[in-house]
Amino acid sequence: MSETGIGHLTGVVIDVSDLERAGRFWGAVLGESDPGRFGQYLFFKDVGGGIGLGLQQVPEPKAGKGRTHIDIGVPDLDIAASQVVELGGRQLETVEEDGGRFIVMRDPDGNEFCLVRRGPK
Repeated sequence: MSETGIGHLTGVVIDVSDLERAGRFWGAVLGESDPGRFGQYLFFKDVGGGIGLGLQQVPEPKAGKGRTHIDIGVPDLDIAASQVVELGGRQLETVEEDGGRFIVMRDPDGNEFCLVRRGPK
């Protein structure tokens, strides 16, 4: 494989049961209000570093813990966690390790993501 790789990451897609609800939730979390809609998909273009976030409506509910999650950089973990809960998310746990701290959250469909500190604080 070359140093440039085969390709590059352009987006992350999350399976959801209610596309409209998930669009409102993730739009508020990311500060994006105008996702593109393509059939069973909503897609938020560049939500950071050229990466997009897609939502795909699927018929089956989430089962078990996912093996992949996304990290959302925020300036204040506790304020961000409160805001996510107000939007319909759920706080699972606060983790402190190796001198760092992050908060594990769930979106309304039960998908895990982490709030991580961005910048000084």
